[in-house]
Amino acid sequence: TLMAMCWFQKSEWLALKEIDPESMDESYEEWLKNANRAISDLRADGAQVKKIAVRVDELQAWCKENRTKPDSPTRSKFAIYKLQQRLALSRR
Repeated sequence: TLMAMCWFQKSEWLALKEIDPESMDESYEEWLKNANRAISDLRADGAQVKKIAVRVDELQAWCKENRTKPDSPTRSKFAIYKLQQRLALSRR
């Protein structure tokens, strides 16, 4: 199974925390630890996980276009969208 996971640099994570404080971990370091653990668990279950670098401005534009908020389920959909774009480009 191919899976996509949003991946944030520290500055992008801090910007995301400002717009979605409820669903974000308390610190970037905590998020990083939890994200890496989730990837390890998924890979142990046989999944192929792709880290998708996300810029908050790009996420916000996509959310506006799709009339949604940048919460956790939406970020997952955005990661899938970005992975699909990447795969489509690689097939050209």
